[in-house]
Order: sequence, then C-alpha cells, then structure tokens
Amino acid sequence: VYAITEQQISLNVAKSVQHKIVRQYGDTVSYNGETYYLFPSQEKIAKARINELKQCGLSQNKAEYIIDVAKKMLTGEIDVKKIEENDNIAENIELLTRFRGIGKWTAEYALIRGLGKLNAVPAGDLGLQRSISHYYYKDKKITEKDVRKLSEGWGKWQGLATFYLLSADRLKLKI
Repeated sequence: VYAITEQQISLNVAKSVQHKIVRQYGDTVSYNGETYYLFPSQEKIAKARINELKQCGLSQNKAEYIIDVAKKMLTGEIDVKKIEENDNIAENIELLTRFRGIGKWTAEYALIRGLGKLNAVPAGDLGLQRSISHYYYKDKKITEKDVRKLSEGWGKWQGLATFYLLSADRLKLKI
C-alpha cells in the first residue's frame, strides 16, 4: 500500500493519503486514553471499495492496484513468504512486476520497506537521485544507472544506506 500510494507524488501528499487509509480501514487500540490505529489487514483492503479508497485521495488506478494486490496476497498468488525467503533481488523484482500496478521502483521499495530486503535499491527514485547527487556529486544531476553503480559498493546494506541518505537530505544534514 505504501509503495503504490507513493508512486509519482510528493511524500507529503502520500503520507496524507496513507493516514486516511489507516483511519478508514485500520483497527484501533486504546491505551492510556489514547486511540491508536493499526495498519489495515489484507482482508480489509481486499474488501475495500474503489470509491472509498478514492475518497482517501487515491486515483482510480491506484485504488484498483491496491485492492488487486491485497486479493492476490490472500490467495497466495503473491507469495510473501517465498519472497522473504529469496535473497535474489532481481528474481523478486521480476516476480512482483508481473502484477498490475507494480513497476520496478514499486517492487524495489516494497522489498526494502515491507520485506526487509536491505540490499534492494529504488535507484529510479528522483528523491534518492537528488540526495546522492548532493552528498556524492556536488549536486551534479545523476541517473538511475549512476545510483546503481555507486550503491554496489554498499553491498548487502544498499537499501539501508539509501534510507539514511534520504533521511539526511530531508533533515538537511551536512555530512
């Protein structure tokens, strides 16, 4: 859900949409008089209506993608366990991109964030390219290929390194 909602929009807008989805579909837990929202289950997302998701700020296509992915996860057509057990990033990307709404960036992002594959790199991410450009290339414009080449040196921690670079950039850290 996070990867699909964050496709080709600003992070602030995506976070607003995600917040609405969690409040609309997530279960709640109360603690010390505070209410906390849990991320919605696959079952709840699979049963969601497109118009309801659109009211959360999603486009028609993204609403369809999210519902479809949730349904495929429930049926086992998208086998999360198999992906978790497979450390070959290229194979996992190939498997995920078979499904409507999941391109290479979305697959790479989901592998890092949702499945803990810290050796995946969403090199096509413009924010990541900007961060790497700033910290490694004195703000010279770089490409996805440049990101991939540089990140190879980070080995199995490529995805984690990109997270830290993006965080440093958002915080305007000087390193």
